Amino acid sequence: MTVAARKIEHARQLHNAGRWQEAERLYLQALDASPGETDGLHLLALLHADTGRPDTATQLLGAAIGIEGPKPHLCRNLGIILERQDKQEAAIACYRQAVRGEPNSADLWVRMAELLTGLGRYGEAAQAWGRAIETSSAPVESQLSWRLDWAKTLALSGDRAAACAQLERILRIAPDHVAARFDLGVVLMQLDRAQEAVSAFAAVVAAEPAHPQAHNNLAVLCHALCEHDRALVHYEKCLSLDPDYVEARYNFGTLLQERGDLEVATFEFQTVLAANPEHAAAWTNLGNCLLGCGEIAAALSCYGRTLALEPGETAAAWNAGIAHLTAGRFEQGWAGYERRFDVPGATPRRSYPMPLWSGEPLAGKKILVYAEQGLGDTLQFCRYLPLLADRGANVYFDCPRSLAGLLGSLRTKPTLLIEPGSAAPTADFYIPLLSVPAILKTNLDSIPTAGGYLRAAPETRSAWGQRLEPLGRKLRVGFVSQGNPKYKNDRNRSIPAELFAPLSQVQDVALINLQFGRPVPSSLNALDLSSEIGDFASTAGLLEEMDLVITVDTSMAHLAGAVGKEAWVLLAKAADWRWMRDREDSPWYSDARLFRQTESHDWASVLQTVAETLRARVELALRS
Repeated sequence: MTVAARKIEHARQLHNAGRWQEAERLYLQALDASPGETDGLHLLALLHADTGRPDTATQLLGAAIGIEGPKPHLCRNLGIILERQDKQEAAIACYRQAVRGEPNSADLWVRMAELLTGLGRYGEAAQAWGRAIETSSAPVESQLSWRLDWAKTLALSGDRAAACAQLERILRIAPDHVAARFDLGVVLMQLDRAQEAVSAFAAVVAAEPAHPQAHNNLAVLCHALCEHDRALVHYEKCLSLDPDYVEARYNFGTLLQERGDLEVATFEFQTVLAANPEHAAAWTNLGNCLLGCGEIAAALSCYGRTLALEPGETAAAWNAGIAHLTAGRFEQGWAGYERRFDVPGATPRRSYPMPLWSGEPLAGKKILVYAEQGLGDTLQFCRYLPLLADRGANVYFDCPRSLAGLLGSLRTKPTLLIEPGSAAPTADFYIPLLSVPAILKTNLDSIPTAGGYLRAAPETRSAWGQRLEPLGRKLRVGFVSQGNPKYKNDRNRSIPAELFAPLSQVQDVALINLQFGRPVPSSLNALDLSSEIGDFASTAGLLEEMDLVITVDTSMAHLAGAVGKEAWVLLAKAADWRWMRDREDSPWYSDARLFRQTESHDWASVLQTVAETLRARVELALRS
């Protein structure tokens, strides 16, 4: 051993003992005597790193590598020092050089994987984690934390199927591994395997009841699966564990809003915004709650806050349009309503080879109009089709098959294209049906044909008249208690049929169930036509034989209005925009009368009012 080598060895011992000044003096003496001693350069670099001099440490290691070449131990330690300096890219380059010489060094692969993950290079990180596990000699049970990190980077890289497989392998090794079970739930959510994700999170909260994230995720899933009561339990548990969990509180607010608990939801969104005033989605949903409570100006202010934070946010612009429509400010309302196609998750505007109509002259032109929303929307807005014909257009209407027979009764019948399967004609323009009012500049004073624009065939009405003859001279009152259960807001508009019982106690009234395919309780003593009702053309004939229709906010309300039949429409507190606010009549239907909730979920008092109004009407008729 040379003199320089002996000094380096002595210095190393002093270095390890923490006698750094003495060690450094000996390293320097050795290097003065033998400048090419790479061990001395390497160890002096480590001492400089230990004593807070990373820049000179990297210089010394760089000199050692320049003399000896990229030896793995030199590259590894240079990488560690660069990593401490937050020079991640340079550190990764050093680790890559090191593993060329030591490809089976699990430690090097782990260091590289952690750095790549921190840089968001998840695909490379997943590969590095795989090599770390492949090269490790540790027992499988000791590798679980690495495998968990591998699964996370696989998921983040987009390979969720591989992440799922890796997590399931961890759980086969360690069935009680809560973190792996939680991560499995997250990946299953991302894979849209909702029921399996529910099982995973349920297992997590069973093993660890004080796990707020698992409760939140379980609640989100139950919410999406329409298990609202179960979702409510888990949101409340989550927030009892972590009251400052802002996203859970926001999610809780959306559930309450969907359930129609608008006052409570308003409080939750206000709490979210107190914690995070830049939560744009919370501003939008707070606006929706306030709009549902009739506070239109406050709602518009909230939408303005959203748009100030995110100028391109389409849901706020669309909801602002709905607020203006609700207030009767149609000019501003239609403009915002056009954003409905841009809202995330919405059905996009259809694409046709012809241009979208924006008000050009229609004389001698062909225009294709298509029904874009529900049956009720089509019934309400089909009144605009003759107006296009009045402008000289040849109108084609792409509509649902169930409405085709009835739409032929419009005063100017369009050429009907029956969905699905009808080929689009060669036309000059196209337009979605609910975009027509905006182009025609409809306002409260210019709504066309407020009833009686559709008619049943005489023979259809006559057949229903014969069917109802046994009812005699009693007031014929048809009723509908339920909407389409697939509609996302159905729980807030549909009413249990049993709550219509006060109507059955009104004398000289014949109750008639108009609910397609849904019998009603025998206690209502109603004529049940649920199994006899056919398409809308047939139903229109039945309605024309009614004296009065009482219905929730569903297509039957629009059908009654369209055929000019008197209709009493039962509305939730947060009613749809077309029914506006604080009025008992409708500018869309001259024969409609509106009965509104004053408290969310309180249908009993609404139906009691309806029964009293019906009784007064019968008594007046008997006196006259």
